[in-house]
Amino acid sequence: MNTPSDKEVMELALQAGHILLENGAEIFRVEETMDRICRHYGVQSGNEFVLSNGIFVTAGSDKEKFFAKFPHHQKFFIKTFS
Repeated sequence: MNTPSDKEVMELALQAGHILLENGAEIFRVEETMDRICRHYGVQSGNEFVLSNGIFVTAGSDKEKFFAKFPHHQKFFIKTFS
């Protein structure tokens, strides 16, 4: 089995964070999950900063390549009336 690149790991963590945030997870839970994914695959320099409308992800050090991505997250609210 091939080992994923740091970029692939960060993309995976970002996608997981997006899904969690979109479904109402607490910001702490999103950050913790993304960090656990990164550490599991050996990305020690991963940093996540999560807001309700965006996720900021960076990684890199002297020994690793740099990666940064800042996608905008839109949360949709559904109003129901009785």
